[in-house]
Amino acid sequence: MFNLFNTLSQVVTTQAAEKAMGLQFTTENIGEALMCAGAGMVGIFLVVGVIILSVSILNKAGSGKKKD
Repeated sequence: MFNLFNTLSQVVTTQAAEKAMGLQFTTENIGEALMCAGAGMVGIFLVVGVIILSVSILNKAGSGKKKD
């Protein structure tokens, strides 16, 4: 039942988008789109890794003995 509703909502949404904006949904460029999305995810993980690395280095550098 849920699958039928999901399929119908996709058909209605696709038809509304084609009618309103003149868009056509095809699967010709799915490989290129997935490569672009994958490159974006790799970039995000690299940035997060650099942030984690820099925070850990700063924590080690600033965690000396404190004077009372």
